[in-house]
Amino acid sequence: MSLNKKELRQLIFHNFTSDELQFNIVFHNFYEFSGGTSKRLPNPDAYNEYISELVAYCEQNNEFPKLLKAIKKERPGLSLPTSRVFISHALADRDIALRFANDLKAIGIDTWISYKDIQPGEAWMTAIGEGIGACDVFLLLMTPDAFNSKGVKREIDMALTLMYDEEIEFLSLLIKQCDVPRTIRPYQYISFLDGYNNGWNKLRETLDN
Repeated sequence: MSLNKKELRQLIFHNFTSDELQFNIVFHNFYEFSGGTSKRLPNPDAYNEYISELVAYCEQNNEFPKLLKAIKKERPGLSLPTSRVFISHALADRDIALRFANDLKAIGIDTWISYKDIQPGEAWMTAIGEGIGACDVFLLLMTPDAFNSKGVKREIDMALTLMYDEEIEFLSLLIKQCDVPRTIRPYQYISFLDGYNNGWNKLRETLDN
C-alpha cells in the first residue's frame, strides 16, 4: 500500500461521515477493534481519534488491504493506491519473477518478492506469511519447478485460505507447460505460452479491473 497512515486517516476523514464508518455493514469486519462500539461520536476530535484507532488496528493485524477494499466498495470513484502484488515463484524462476516485479513497478504497482523483501536474519516462513497478508493480489508463476517447490506449495495454501476469506485475489500465470495441482485447477489463469507481451496485456487488464 502506497498510502502512509496519516494519508489514510485523512482520506477516511474527508470521504466518510462518522455514521457511515461506524454503522455501514461494509466496515463491520473492523468493529472488533473497538469492541463493536455503536455509540455516536459527538465531535470531529472524537471522530479523528476513532479513525486513528481503526488505522492502528488494521496496521497491527495486517488488514490494510481489507480496509482499502471496503473503502473502494463504498467509494468506487475515489482515487486509491494500486494493488500490492505478492509474486510467488520457484528459485529457478527468479529471472522471470524479477521481470514481472520490474514491469509492475513501471506501471505504478508495488510488489512483494522474497529476494528483496525478506531481511537478513528474518524467519523465512514468518516473513512470507506477513508478506502475503500485506498484499491484496497473490500472483503465482506456474512452472514445473514451482509445483516441485515446498515453499511455493506453502505459499499457495496460505493464499487460498485468505482468498476463501475474500482477503486476497488469487491470480495464476502459466509460464511453462506443467501439471497444475487439483487445488487450483478450478481457477482461471493467464497463459504466457504464446509470448510475454500477449500475457502481459491480459494481466494488466485484469489488474486494472
